[in-house]
Amino acid sequence: MRSRNIVHYPCVMANPYNRLLADSLKSAGIEVELRDAKHHTNPARSLSWAWGTPLVHFHWLQGLYIGRSGWRFAARSLIFLLVLSGLRLSGTRLVLTVHNLVPHEHRHRKLHRLVNVLVGKLMHRLIVHSEPAGGAVGSEYNAPGKIVVIEHIDYGNPTAAITKGQARRKLSLPLERKLLLFFGNIRLYKGVDHLIDAAGSLDKLGYDLVIAGRPHTETLARSLEEATAGQTNIHLRLGELSNERLSNYLIACDMAAFPYQAGLSSGAAHLALSHNRPILCSSSLAFEHLVSEGIALSWEPSNHSDLCKAATKALSLDHGTWAKNVAAYRARCHHTSVGSRLKQVYAELLGGRLDV
Repeated sequence: MRSRNIVHYPCVMANPYNRLLADSLKSAGIEVELRDAKHHTNPARSLSWAWGTPLVHFHWLQGLYIGRSGWRFAARSLIFLLVLSGLRLSGTRLVLTVHNLVPHEHRHRKLHRLVNVLVGKLMHRLIVHSEPAGGAVGSEYNAPGKIVVIEHIDYGNPTAAITKGQARRKLSLPLERKLLLFFGNIRLYKGVDHLIDAAGSLDKLGYDLVIAGRPHTETLARSLEEATAGQTNIHLRLGELSNERLSNYLIACDMAAFPYQAGLSSGAAHLALSHNRPILCSSSLAFEHLVSEGIALSWEPSNHSDLCKAATKALSLDHGTWAKNVAAYRARCHHTSVGSRLKQVYAELLGGRLDV
């Protein structure tokens, strides 16, 4: 089926999420266009292509209107909201997947709240990846009736066909220690400092900590190097990770830790699940549904003994029950399920007219 013009924007091509989502829709018979995020100082220019488009599905929206100063933020937000209003009045259907309530390194919280409420009025649907996130987004955007829950799309099974031992040798990691992995883009809100502070307690239990990924800033990179210097049970591997190398780290380690302080969802956690690695997590909204599903263990990131207890419990999980819970959750995240449900959202907004 050749679909009417549906555009996903802005798309981060380095992140497989947008491509996988488009593939899921293709499996449901819907072709969508992915548009790269391009920097423009004027939001109207950023969205000039959107006029006449039947449906625009937005992702990571804040980059289109936030500014370094309060007045630039306000000015760009006003232009952005006027453009959204014009698109809606012209008949374009507007959908937003809300990945975060506010940018992770945010300022001007009251202005963000105002913009979110106005965006909530203009969007036809707000998509979230879990029920707990839906409650928070419905309240933040003052639009509870527009919330649609569609799970985060699954990343599929690992492509690397190697054993844990082979992966450890390839990555120069110890063979005899238990390994706890923190991975991905490293940003302050993800709380990696809590894991570093707990390294001594983990060492007594026979754990090494592996930190692999690209720091958000050079300043953060330097602080990580200083904080981990001399700690023999911390393996700091900073830099961009290829898909194969990241998969090798997940295969090599026994579990993955996510001490995030904010967020509504975590693609990294889903990647860990695709490698059948137990998840240790904070009580952030990004993980609340995974804990309730019985596939993640929560701990208080600032409590070292709490982390040690969670790590010990993860190793003694009833693997059969845990694997059954993971399989049931991943089935809802499978591309066929996600694609068909997202297609229903589009069909409802376009009056069922998805082909030409």
